[in-house]
Amino acid sequence: MIYRALGMSRSELLYGIETHNLNEIPAHLVPVAELWAPLAFADFAALKAHLTHRGIPIKPVGTRCPCITRAAARALLAEQEANPVLRERPPGMVTQHELMRRWNMAQSRVQERLKGLPFRRLRDSSAGGLLYLYDERDAARVAPPIGPKSPPRGYVGAGELAGMTGRTTEALCQWAKLGCPHIRTRSGGYCYRVEEVAAWLLACRDPRKRRTGRWLSQQVLSQQKAA
Repeated sequence: MIYRALGMSRSELLYGIETHNLNEIPAHLVPVAELWAPLAFADFAALKAHLTHRGIPIKPVGTRCPCITRAAARALLAEQEANPVLRERPPGMVTQHELMRRWNMAQSRVQERLKGLPFRRLRDSSAGGLLYLYDERDAARVAPPIGPKSPPRGYVGAGELAGMTGRTTEALCQWAKLGCPHIRTRSGGYCYRVEEVAAWLLACRDPRKRRTGRWLSQQVLSQQKAA
C-alpha cells in the first residue's frame, strides 16, 4: 500500500490528498463518469468494462475519479456519432462471441481475424454493454479453414502422440504454438504426422526435444520396415 510506503496511515494520506487538491483533474484528462451517458451506455460500470475491453487506459486521479485522456474521449465520441448504437439486431450479422464458438477460438485470436472489418454496435440489454456485430459475408472471408472431423490417414491425435513421447497434451499444444507441424480438426483438436514432429524436434535447440526426436525417428523407421 502506498500509505505504508510513505510511512503514514490511510487517513493521513487521504487528508493530504484533499488538502493539497490532488483530486483536481488535469486538463488533458476527462472523468469516465461524464462520458457514459453521451456514449449511450447504461451506466458507469458498463462504460468502464467497455474501456477495459478496448484496451483504453483508465487513469485514477486522486482517490476516486477514474479518467481517460481527452484524445481517447474525442475518438469515442466521434465513433459514436459515425456509428450510432443499434437497438435491434439487423439480419445477416453475427457477434464476436458467436464467432468464438463457431470457430472454436479464443477471443484474442478472433479479434485478430476481425481486425479492420467494418462493424456495427448493438446495445446488450442483458448486460448493459455493447455487442460488436459483423456482416456474415465479411466474417466468412476471414474464417479459419474448416478442418476434418477426425485425424486423417497418416496423422495421430494429441493423446496418441503424448503416449508416444511421454509428454502431456498441454505440452504438445505448446509445441504447436512454437511451430510444430500440425492440423486442427473441426472440434479444435490437434493432429500430427509423427515424421514431421520428429523432424521438427531434431531441429530444436533443446537437448531433451532432440532426444525425443531421435526416438520418434527410430519408431518411424521401424514402422516403415515392418510395412
